[in-house]
Amino acid sequence: MLTSSELIRTTALNGFADLVAEFNVSPLDLMHEAGISPRLLDDPDHFIPYRAYCQLMDLAAQTTKTPEFGLLLGDKRNLSNLGLFGVALQQAKSQAEAIEVSRRFLHTHNQCSEYTFQTDNGISQLTHTTKLAQHYPHIQAKLKSMGVANSILKLLHGKDWRPIEVWLDIAPVGDRKKIQRIFAAPVVFNQPESSILFYEQPIADAFFNTEKNSYLQKVVHQYLEKSSQTETGRISDQVTALIKTTLMSGQCSKQSLAELLALHPRTLQRKLAAEGTDFRMLLNKVRKESAQHYLQSTSMSLSEIAEVLGYTDLSAFSRAFKQWCGLSPQAWQRVEKS
Repeated sequence: MLTSSELIRTTALNGFADLVAEFNVSPLDLMHEAGISPRLLDDPDHFIPYRAYCQLMDLAAQTTKTPEFGLLLGDKRNLSNLGLFGVALQQAKSQAEAIEVSRRFLHTHNQCSEYTFQTDNGISQLTHTTKLAQHYPHIQAKLKSMGVANSILKLLHGKDWRPIEVWLDIAPVGDRKKIQRIFAAPVVFNQPESSILFYEQPIADAFFNTEKNSYLQKVVHQYLEKSSQTETGRISDQVTALIKTTLMSGQCSKQSLAELLALHPRTLQRKLAAEGTDFRMLLNKVRKESAQHYLQSTSMSLSEIAEVLGYTDLSAFSRAFKQWCGLSPQAWQRVEKS
């Protein structure tokens, strides 16, 4: 079964389009090939299947002929594109608090990654583990996660910070010298775990000179805590995330989503019923919310919206919208924009 640990927020792709474009490659083409709708990137609360994310990263590495692509993307991370986790980190008031924030909430940025931290005799070790129910290729995703971890450590300790050594639990890829330049440390492949080793030291004073806001810190922590609790068990949340991902692909059906979740369609139906819903209700909810967003916030034509939402013709979309909202799409749009 596809668990929540195999879904990942679209914020994991922050910076992806810009980096791919640097190689004169179309990010939209790659996303379509991986089965990921580019429109999902507009909402940081959207989820995509981790398998599709890994496929996209591998496609990017192959198409750009850059075996270190994932690491390059992770190296571009900063607090502004780490979402609310970055805000929480910036609001930390001490080294201990920053480390605790990282331990508690980094997985809300990438639910498929787990980071552990330990210090022994003055040497700290940050270890990354990928949580997958089934194994499939994820080398670029691994490199990206390690790049993100390295970037965060640089942010915490200052621009002159360097690791002692970096361990990677994958076979050698790409240009070793280039990879070592990015990490600014020796890199050892084929290790039992992926870790960054560094000397224990205080976090850079400059990092803590930013203005702290106790109320903002409390709100952000509450939101991240809620995300940690709610993004896991509900099958309806997983189905909703998959509907948003597959709606444009023509593969959005109860049968196809059941296959993605490794469930029999009747089992999926039974699990959804236990949560007081069904596939059709979730599909209509996603379609309604998406249609309202496109009508209110974009210049898309009605035909384009109908196609994006998986309708075979405009009249079917118009009938459905009127059932949801009591108005035709055009009338609803005029009211909202008046």
